[in-house]
Amino acid sequence: MTDLYEKVMIGNEDVNVELTEIALDLIDLDQNNPRIKYRMLIAPTGKTLDDVLMDIPGVPELKKDIHLNGGIRERPFVQATNGRFLAVEGNCRIVCLRSLAREYVADARWKSVRVRLLPEHFSERQKSILLSDLHVSGKIRWQPHEQAGHIYRMHKEQGFTITDIATMEREKNKQKVQRLLDVYEFLNRFLAIDNGKYREHGEGKWSTFQQFFTQSVLRQKFEKDAEFGNEFCRWVGDRRIPDTESVRQLATIAGHDDAWMCWKQGGSIDDCMKIVEAVDPAQKSRLFKTLITASKEIDNLSNKEMQEIAGEPAWRQKLQEHRDAVETLIQRIGSPRQAAE
Repeated sequence: MTDLYEKVMIGNEDVNVELTEIALDLIDLDQNNPRIKYRMLIAPTGKTLDDVLMDIPGVPELKKDIHLNGGIRERPFVQATNGRFLAVEGNCRIVCLRSLAREYVADARWKSVRVRLLPEHFSERQKSILLSDLHVSGKIRWQPHEQAGHIYRMHKEQGFTITDIATMEREKNKQKVQRLLDVYEFLNRFLAIDNGKYREHGEGKWSTFQQFFTQSVLRQKFEKDAEFGNEFCRWVGDRRIPDTESVRQLATIAGHDDAWMCWKQGGSIDDCMKIVEAVDPAQKSRLFKTLITASKEIDNLSNKEMQEIAGEPAWRQKLQEHRDAVETLIQRIGSPRQAAE
């Protein structure tokens, strides 16, 4: 039953989309969708595609909303193919409707679905732009690793340049796009390493690998030695590095030779951090962390900034007060022998 048409702007082109209603059992899920491919990759063996999508956080709640509403709020985009229809966008909504159809066999509401039917000539590149508009920069955003998977496919498989993607994704410059690609490739390495040993533990690991690239010490080790990346993957998989804080601590450990040797010999994060703390008081003291930060700021002052301070009596007074406070602390502490007594 055809209702009408609407124009949708996709990649600077008006596309005529047919608003219609079709039988639910004629719709196939898009297994090339990067979100679905990732979910199938980390899913336990034996799970159906419908089960995997129903396990995505938020999808059970989506099903409840559809049930209470008596139908979906946003029509999915589909495309005719070989007498059937492919769910180009809205796969989770389709899965929710299928689940409701199995639960309420006699309820006609779950037999068909209102859709936006794309023209048959609608290209793969246009599909990517559509998904990007809706789920990367749009109002119904995918999780960061799902966005990255989509951007990775656009770049590696469909020829979009990093500049193209940064232009489309207004909140992402070229550097951010490249970082997403780097993290996504590294996460894929984790999922594939040692014949997929850690594949089923991929859920929630995006932030761990994202944190890795924010740590210059770790990033430099990776750039110099590709095997270091494999080691990191195994440390994550074996839970020696269980969270993002552990990644930050590993970066600190990597900057201290004795602590790094302890780590390489199988020491725990806590054991290695104790070695660091013994020679670097800033690791466990807020006072010393503040003093070190202030010292670095002072070392990096420009001539212009020093001239500004020199011309402001109140600023000079504050510096003198801080200097006096440090000298008083040193006097109160005394020598190591006095402290021991």
